[in-house]
Amino acid sequence: MWYRQLNRNAWSYLARQREASTRPFGPAEFKDAKYWLDPGSWIPWSSIQRVLCLASGGGQQGALFASLGYDVTVFDLNPDQLARDRRVARRHGFTITCVEGDMMDLSALYDTPFDLVYQPISSLYVPDIRAVYAEVFKVLRP
Repeated sequence: MWYRQLNRNAWSYLARQREASTRPFGPAEFKDAKYWLDPGSWIPWSSIQRVLCLASGGGQQGALFASLGYDVTVFDLNPDQLARDRRVARRHGFTITCVEGDMMDLSALYDTPFDLVYQPISSLYVPDIRAVYAEVFKVLRP
């Protein structure tokens, strides 16, 4: 689909420019990980174990959840952004599973139920948000 290559190219460009949302987090952010992820205190922290960070490659959200000890999968369309997650995980001794794909098709994750799907601002980059949330429904633990 047309939007995939457009988004890959745009995020690769932003990563090369070191735009703020592509700069990996580190120990300073890990100290306040819950606040960075949930400033409104909406996440039921004690009820989650496995987290899907949807369309959130770049070494930020996945790393924050991993720093808190959660089982984290980062799913993103951009290989450069996923490479940042792998580097952050390696540097800080975290385990983060990285999967490249389109958030409108989460079929690669259907056998992996998640307690929480965390999606930073990314739904505006797809042509059909309803398709994304239909896919999210398929990977959430009942």
